[in-house]
Amino acid sequence: MSRGHFVGVDYHRLMLADSVRVDAFLGAIKALMQPGDVVYDIGAGLGIFGLFAAKNGAKKVYLVESSPILEVAREVAAHNHISNVEFINRDARECEVPQPGDLVICEGIGNFFVTDEMQSVYRALPRFLKPDGRMIPGRVTLYVAPAFALMFPGIRFWGEDRIGGLDFSPVAHWAANRAYILNLPEEFLIAPEQVFAQIDIPDVPDSLHGTMEFRVNRQGMRLSGFVGWFTADLAPGIVLDTRPGIRTHWGQMFFPVLEQPLSQGDLIKLNLGLHMDETYRSVFEWSGQVMDRRGNSTFKFRHSSERRFQKAAESHEFT
Repeated sequence: MSRGHFVGVDYHRLMLADSVRVDAFLGAIKALMQPGDVVYDIGAGLGIFGLFAAKNGAKKVYLVESSPILEVAREVAAHNHISNVEFINRDARECEVPQPGDLVICEGIGNFFVTDEMQSVYRALPRFLKPDGRMIPGRVTLYVAPAFALMFPGIRFWGEDRIGGLDFSPVAHWAANRAYILNLPEEFLIAPEQVFAQIDIPDVPDSLHGTMEFRVNRQGMRLSGFVGWFTADLAPGIVLDTRPGIRTHWGQMFFPVLEQPLSQGDLIKLNLGLHMDETYRSVFEWSGQVMDRRGNSTFKFRHSSERRFQKAAESHEFT
């Protein structure tokens, strides 16, 4: 099943307080909605986007949300004297569609887009649309770049200090088998980003795989891991960007390695994959190697969030 935001109001506070997110989506609604439109807000949460549409020219708005937060959205609508809204407390893949929509909004976006596990919901969006209907977002692009995460404690913590007289440094090998969320300054990228995937909504796959190469263009850097982020094309000229240096509630996804020194001109090869496990949770796998300017391999790595209670493999045959 899809997961989305089965969370309390405090997480919704974070989303509403994210002005980059809110301004981009409201701008896209203004750009794409026409007076008299029928609008669906899928995975509506507290309903800001659907309620905004209802107050700004939509004939009818349907808020579709499978979690109990929809009852709070109902209170918000009543408090704001919005009456042209219907609330559907059902899974968007299974609920009845009262009438075809002109515009469908679906902000089912996780930190690296796919991490809200809403892929199957996106694939269901056409059932809500007229043949000439419009969708927000229209396209999502995922980017990856190697980084030196100077202040990231997730791995470095385990080798810094003894606690109770004990050395916990072996834990770093296990800590490296998970993906983290951080907000990274742009200056800590150590090579230009590469496109990992481009996804045209609603055709969102359950698995993604890509191979990328990065040439280190700075001296004195260390490889801490790889940073992933997304852009979302919401409407012509309106792009939501979550790259390092732009602070949003999403932040960026960080795929760590056991930190290694680099030299300018080194080549970093990365294999990155995503699939869904049997409980429909995101599983990330990242492996690769660093090669010097003579083509010699200086460091190899292999990690998987599925093996978070297994020791990370730091030496293997690279394929």
